[in-house]
Amino acid sequence: MDKSAKMTYTLIETAVDKGIRDIRGNTRRGIRNLVDLGSHLTQGLLMQHFFHIIQRMLADNNSHLYEFTRNVIDHVDHQVLKNVAVKLGYTCCTYGYQQIQEYEQMHGYKVPRTLAFDFREEYPDFLTQWEISRLLAEGESIGIYCGVFLVNGNQQRLAELVQGLTNQKEGVYFLLAPPEAINPVIAQMAVDAKNIVPVISLQSQDDYLSYLTAVQVLFDHKCLFATYSEYDDDNLADLISPNCLDLIEEARGFAYFLIRSKNFTQAGNLQLITDFLAKAAPRYPFLIFDLYSDLKEYANFELNYFMSIRGDGTIAIRILDDLPPQYSIRTHSLRNIMEQVMPKLSY
Repeated sequence: MDKSAKMTYTLIETAVDKGIRDIRGNTRRGIRNLVDLGSHLTQGLLMQHFFHIIQRMLADNNSHLYEFTRNVIDHVDHQVLKNVAVKLGYTCCTYGYQQIQEYEQMHGYKVPRTLAFDFREEYPDFLTQWEISRLLAEGESIGIYCGVFLVNGNQQRLAELVQGLTNQKEGVYFLLAPPEAINPVIAQMAVDAKNIVPVISLQSQDDYLSYLTAVQVLFDHKCLFATYSEYDDDNLADLISPNCLDLIEEARGFAYFLIRSKNFTQAGNLQLITDFLAKAAPRYPFLIFDLYSDLKEYANFELNYFMSIRGDGTIAIRILDDLPPQYSIRTHSLRNIMEQVMPKLSY
């Protein structure tokens, strides 16, 4: 980040600090002022959509979002809140967004806004933290300051990952994890890092107990955290049912991310998720996003070309599920791989 950007970052940090203090003194006015600031500063369409949703909810004086936001201010570490908010709103979606746009125009292909790592499968020759850090640094040189890690229940590997991400000071990282991956040590490490957001998986009623156990650990450590579910034709109705949504409300996380799987083809289910997002979602005191529709509509991103990096360094994209073995971050640079697999710009 250049000198001018660092100065802007510091000014925004100061404004966010003041916004958090204002919320503690006058909740409604403080929240609206802070959201208006974020909406004014953010340039990316997806984050503008995000702030538009919040502003629409706050227009209702009886919105549960006021009470919910006050609870977040009271129960989440303020340094975590500030760092994540500023890194998302400015570093990722303003400064980084400008860098990515310039890179795309210069090289003629689309660049993912986020580096995605799929670490759910174990490999004998797993990526080292040095390799992960090197890849994140290469992404930052292009303008990608956000990372998403899908992990399994291996607590030792997760602890090593979190420890490594602590040294990546300029980015912000989301850990999509099953409940069994979370323990008090990892929760404290995430808070100490100040730029890591755990996002806990909830797939069915069978997960309810383990889910509540994990999110209670995060809550007790003042973590900023969220929930995610992968929905398909078979489980959508359960995942957006009052039982599931009431459980997520009880957990006191800040958001619920819905991720569409490939097994989603029924027209009736498409109408079900559309109606839910339009009518039911605003009733809950947390943010609800359908990442499939939001990314497609507001990030101008072709999801068929979503790229992820596996634990052995190989690359997968949604349209193929796999790529020839020669495409690996161990043998090719991130720039070279993107040039080969990402869609070309249309002029």
